[in-house]
Amino acid sequence: MKMPDDTMGRVGAIMHNARMSCRMSRDELADMLRILPNELAAYEHGKIKIPADVLEHVFAMGFSMLRFRTLTSKYRMQRRIFRNLKQSSAEMP
Repeated sequence: MKMPDDTMGRVGAIMHNARMSCRMSRDELADMLRILPNELAAYEHGKIKIPADVLEHVFAMGFSMLRFRTLTSKYRMQRRIFRNLKQSSAEMP
């Protein structure tokens, strides 16, 4: 299946927007992806095709971040429940 020429430009723009929303510099992301910052800039601007291994790494990083968020959220909720139970048992005669 052949992709339209603007597909890499759109993927690059999505990558750029995601990086900006994470408040991450181009140097930081490039370091995490083990590429040069100017390569990342070219990917983000759709000037060159993003290699499959880079896309795979970005995709895996995204899922890792989502998993971390989920686990953190669950931990906070459990901590709140435990704190409320502890407080309730302390108030009992």
